[in-house]
Amino acid sequence: MTTEIRLIPIAERNPDPFEECLILDRNHALTAGSWISTDEENREGKFYQGHHGVYEKDEILAWIPIEEYHLDKGDRLIISYDDV
Repeated sequence: MTTEIRLIPIAERNPDPFEECLILDRNHALTAGSWISTDEENREGKFYQGHHGVYEKDEILAWIPIEEYHLDKGDRLIISYDDV
């Protein structure tokens, strides 16, 4: 089975507070982080990681909630994003 995941451009919307995400940084590297909002309206925030520290919002191109997807052994994954 093949699963295609479309990443959400950070310019389109922010993750929910404390959401664990797969993120695509400006160097087109995939990594993971937890979105922590820095204001009450969730307009600004940062992605925190256990081993690399912090990604500022402007360092990220796109993201997707990690917990929404499940892969079984042998599955193929296609990841795409549209620049806004």
